[in-house]
Amino acid sequence: MGKQEHVLEREHRIAELAETLKMHGIDVLAWGKGKAKTVEQLYNEIAVGETQLIEGADQALFREVIVAKGEVTYLDAAGVTHRLIEQKQVFTDGRKRTRELDTAISEKMKFGENPDESIIRGVEEELGISGPITATSDVVREQLEDSPSYPGLQTRYRLHYYRIVLDSSQYRLDGYVEKQPDKSTFFTWQRSEPKERS
Repeated sequence: MGKQEHVLEREHRIAELAETLKMHGIDVLAWGKGKAKTVEQLYNEIAVGETQLIEGADQALFREVIVAKGEVTYLDAAGVTHRLIEQKQVFTDGRKRTRELDTAISEKMKFGENPDESIIRGVEEELGISGPITATSDVVREQLEDSPSYPGLQTRYRLHYYRIVLDSSQYRLDGYVEKQPDKSTFFTWQRSEPKERS
């Protein structure tokens, strides 16, 4: 398949996805504005295996995502614990997004992928650090909720939580920036004890 044919095939599949969403009563006209992502971004998630669309028993369509989540901390020489948070996201089109997340790292897993490997990859990619990363498995949860990324499309999350402790060579006082083609994500430190999860 030539490049032009590949582009046309991709556009056709994105249009098909948009039609499927509309058939299930999901208004995609609101997508790609504010905090919402686009139909093309959902298609990309499906294409790389990070998301599945599933039709429930009631014929409702929902998105299924498996996520490795990491609470990142650093214990300084004075015995003070610093907790990393996501400060903001800045998109290339000028939009800004702030999210109230329970962990700094949130890595969508490919179906069949090992969560232990996913969280390590997420820390390396999002924070741009290397060296041995200490990640301790915490809890696993499932939840169904409306996603601000795709309004109207409910998402079932399977969440694998980890506790991650950085060493002095990985700690950056000024925080971290993850640069992606469509956005930059900024992380900063807070002086606080890690949150306990029941």
